[in-house]
Amino acid sequence: MNGEPAYICYISPVQINLLTPTDLPTVGRVTVQVSNGTLTSSVVNATVQATAPAFFLFDAAGHVAATHADNTPIGTATSTPVGTPAKPGELIILYGTGFGPTIPPTVNGRLQTVAALLTSYLVIQFNNTSGTIVWGGSRRRACINST
Repeated sequence: MNGEPAYICYISPVQINLLTPTDLPTVGRVTVQVSNGTLTSSVVNATVQATAPAFFLFDAAGHVAATHADNTPIGTATSTPVGTPAKPGELIILYGTGFGPTIPPTVNGRLQTVAALLTSYLVIQFNNTSGTIVWGGSRRRACINST
């Protein structure tokens, strides 16, 4: 990416998941090129954003990956995975990516081994009512889906 190595964490015939270099520009265009041995792809342009929040999903139906405080899934008897509904006022855990920089900052090619707090929190709403964020951060560096 922009001539720097990215760090691959998953690869399949149709998808590459990678950790982007931490010193990329926070906004604008970057170039992406993939190489494997003597084979090299064409250069393509991608747009970088400082944040690009997205929730991880439990399934193809679009159920957000969320758990109760005891780590059991939030859902219904027919959801995948099977879960139980959240109650009003309950502490829940949501899983996602692209929430922005952390303290301490990440380091190129190094797994984040300590909890890292987000430098700023998002606003999460349930039926137009803001939730209270108790903690936001990263326990380890997440992968970015590059498909």
